[in-house]
Amino acid sequence: MNEDLNRSAREVIGEFLKAERIKKNITKYAITKKSGLHPSIVNAIESGSRDYFISSFLTYCQQIDAYIFFGNKEGKSDAAIDPEHMISEINKNKPDQI
Repeated sequence: MNEDLNRSAREVIGEFLKAERIKKNITKYAITKKSGLHPSIVNAIESGSRDYFISSFLTYCQQIDAYIFFGNKEGKSDAAIDPEHMISEINKNKPDQI
């Protein structure tokens, strides 16, 4: 994917997440304090202005109680991924523990 397409995708995702955060009356400050994410990361996720780590994305999703859905091109999958479960699995498999 080229950078323009990546940025556009980040912007669309960020707009959705920001709208969800606002709808749930969660402040950016609350996310940073509760999660430990730096304010610049929260801004990057919501604005789509730059790349960020998947762990930051998952932590943000966890803070606003958002789920991620994946499907194949035929739309035959409706499985949700719980960010808390994914973070737990990541922490179990950290490279320094392998």
